[in-house]
Amino acid sequence: MTPPTGTLLYPQTTLGAAPFLSLPSPQEAVIQRLEMVWDGIVPVYEQLHAAWTRHTCPDDAPAHQLGGWPTLVQRPLGPDCLYASTGRTLNSLNPPALTPDEQRAVEEWHLLLQLDSDDRLGWYWGDPGRIYFCNRRDTPLEQTWLTVQAA
Repeated sequence: MTPPTGTLLYPQTTLGAAPFLSLPSPQEAVIQRLEMVWDGIVPVYEQLHAAWTRHTCPDDAPAHQLGGWPTLVQRPLGPDCLYASTGRTLNSLNPPALTPDEQRAVEEWHLLLQLDSDDRLGWYWGDPGRIYFCNRRDTPLEQTWLTVQAA
C-alpha cells in the first residue's frame, strides 16, 4: 500500500514491550498528601524517584510507555488536561491554583500513552520533550486529550 502524496514518513523501527513499575513524580498530589501525614517524606522520596528513573531509563534512553505514572518534564498532567478539556489555557509553566472540586477532577485524569522525543524515529518534542495522551476512567477513547511538555 502506498501512502498518499505529501505524507511524511518516519523510519521503520522495531518495537518492544516489557512490564515495569512506574512511580508517581514527587510533584504529584498523591505524594504531596503524604508530606502532610509524614513530615519530611518528600525529600527522601525525591531521591528514591530519581534513582528509580535512572534505573528504568538508563543513558537518557527515550521514555515511551503505555499507562502508569507519567515521566514528567514540567508538572503533573491533570491540570493541563482539565484546562484543555474545559477550553481554558495555561499561561504559566507552574501548575494553576485549583479549587477543591477542580483538584478532585484533576485526579480523574490518567496516562494512556507517553511518547518521548526519539532520534531513532525522528521525533523531537523539545529537549527534553514528551507527548502525553490522557483520559478519565470509563471515558471513551474519543475523549482522550493530548498534552505536550518541553523544557
